[in-house]
Amino acid sequence: MVLGSEVDLWWSDKPTQSDTLWPNTITISPAFRDSIKASSVPLDTRGLALIQQAKAGPLALDLYTWLAHRFYSLRRTTTVPWILLSEQFGSQYGRVRNFKANVIKALPVVHLAYPEANVSPSAGGLVLKPSPLPVARKIVLDA
Repeated sequence: MVLGSEVDLWWSDKPTQSDTLWPNTITISPAFRDSIKASSVPLDTRGLALIQQAKAGPLALDLYTWLAHRFYSLRRTTTVPWILLSEQFGSQYGRVRNFKANVIKALPVVHLAYPEANVSPSAGGLVLKPSPLPVARKIVLDA
């Protein structure tokens, strides 16, 4: 799939005091746009606001959005190993056990924001059980 059909970037790594003369633009291809729309999962902005108000940090926001996306297609109980989660979210933690501790610390706030999320930590990873989405699915009929 072609991601973009046109790119026009005016960027420099040298600091300047003025804006560029031309705006930066990326035009995505229709196929990429359609794939984004087809696989999008709505998020509850109240849950996102709660995470921000709790100052739970980017990991909690990442977990919330990741869980919403995973639960969209989850059909059976699945354990996602800590090592895989740390490779996806936790490169700055150095050790998997440090990442795991931070996930466990963030989960209570994520549960407040997304109480329907049936997720729990285990020795082997995060256990995900099929759960309702943070925003109920709507059926849209094209006229």
